[in-house]
Amino acid sequence: MSSVEILSKYGLPSSYINLLKERGIVYLNPLQVKAIESGVLDEKNALIVAPTASGKTLIGEMALVKNCFNGFKSIYLVPLRALASEIYDDFQILSNIGLKIGITTGDYESPAEYLGKYDLIMATYERFDSLLRLKPSWLKNVKCVVIDEFHNINDPDRGPIIEMIIARLLNNNVKVIGLSATIGNPHVLAKWMDAVLVDYAWRPVELIEGYFDKNSHSIIYIDRNRIEKINYRVGSPLLDIVLQSYLEDIQLLVFVHNRRKAEEYAEEFVEKLG
Repeated sequence: MSSVEILSKYGLPSSYINLLKERGIVYLNPLQVKAIESGVLDEKNALIVAPTASGKTLIGEMALVKNCFNGFKSIYLVPLRALASEIYDDFQILSNIGLKIGITTGDYESPAEYLGKYDLIMATYERFDSLLRLKPSWLKNVKCVVIDEFHNINDPDRGPIIEMIIARLLNNNVKVIGLSATIGNPHVLAKWMDAVLVDYAWRPVELIEGYFDKNSHSIIYIDRNRIEKINYRVGSPLLDIVLQSYLEDIQLLVFVHNRRKAEEYAEEFVEKLG
């Protein structure tokens, strides 16, 4: 790992470097170093593909902050309003170094001239697409855009919107940085964007994979020759795994197919485990 002090060589101000330290960020991880060495803080477009929680957001943040301190506006795009609000809250700390942070997620017919007072703006894909068409006066000062959850470019509904956004930005010489945990054709997309590709499998926490065998009521871990017996407590394999993890003070994240299923499981967890 490298000290955040190296960021001064890439044009980031000392006030931002000190802010990183105040946030407990003293070193850059291998992914962040690789991205910087690949030119993500230069004028190059970039596509960053790396596992969840590997530090991609900070890479985007650094590029946006540098752009703002160069006198231009920056945009951070996400697919959902809730995510835009979350990133907006996280980025509020940048106001400590003088940046004005804004957010816009609705009213697709409004050119939102008031957004011109902000340096860094969070928006959904759809809202920014509408702004590109409405052309508010401040838009010409946008010189760096980060597109989070970039894999949505392969989505049949959102994909065309993202493609149009990128095409318009590139046509106006705006720097584009895509962030994604996984994407099917990164080399093709990077070539289309004329971007450097940072496809890096490094993750801060080791990923241990396994599957649940219902016959033995056990988790069988791949490539580790280890079997973990799950005690029968509730009768449902999922609930038994959740309860055992809870009793062992293990943090757990459960993925399901849709929101309705997530709510059903949450209610069941409360009823049977609470």
